[in-house]
Amino acid sequence: MKFPKCWCGSEAYSVYSQFNTKLFNKGGLKIKVAKCNDCGTVRMYDNGLNKIPDYETTYYYEKISGRHLRTVSIINDYFYGNSILDIGCNTGMLLNEIQNRIPSLKRFKGVDLDSNAINIGRQKYGLDLEAIDARQLDEKFDNIVLCHTLEHVPYLRDFAVTLDRLLNPGGRIFISVPNIESLGAKYFLRFWPALSPMYHLWYFDASSVKKYFNTMLPAYVHLKTSSYFVWKPLIFPAFYWKRIIKNDKKIGFLEQQMKGDQLDFVVSKPV
Repeated sequence: MKFPKCWCGSEAYSVYSQFNTKLFNKGGLKIKVAKCNDCGTVRMYDNGLNKIPDYETTYYYEKISGRHLRTVSIINDYFYGNSILDIGCNTGMLLNEIQNRIPSLKRFKGVDLDSNAINIGRQKYGLDLEAIDARQLDEKFDNIVLCHTLEHVPYLRDFAVTLDRLLNPGGRIFISVPNIESLGAKYFLRFWPALSPMYHLWYFDASSVKKYFNTMLPAYVHLKTSSYFVWKPLIFPAFYWKRIIKNDKKIGFLEQQMKGDQLDFVVSKPV
């Protein structure tokens, strides 16, 4: 699958990384990752496959992880109103966690392209989940969550229009994406789990995700940018996750300086 044009419309790029790998596919992949010369966004230029990502598979999560808890803690600090939409909700696992931890939110909805994951989530959590494209929705919400969703979306310009249409005035958008500026990506890109060349199209850093929203939704107000070491909980996980939930300021400052694997970004729509 080749992806020669950036979301900003430019086809001018520099090669960010290029290599062969069997780590993500037994048949091997010829990976070419590009960086836009105009906006600086990194993208999967070519993953060596001749097909678009298939989400009607077992691409779903079975348990909550540290990255989800981090997203929940940020939503808890910045949510607005009482309704929330999770785009790319998978089984609804994150949405269920939000429901359990933030009682002030009353209306919950999730959408995903993977009907298998949606069916699993409906049975397991009893939430309002639909296997549809977000562009098909005709409702409005006070909050929208994009937890590791934005990097999958091929039509980023149209997607911004959809987000604006679905969000109430004063509403918040919560974004969590892999951080291409992280230490793991910088030094171990070909082994970096978040590379996920079969599925990921975009690799944002703090600057490029901000540029995307400033360009597409210029009236929106930036509220927060932070990063989180997704793989760090392998060491002393209980100690670390406890502080994630509490949104420990010292850990937050350390991770911002050290450039963690997950980038979190929050914007608000004008009232």
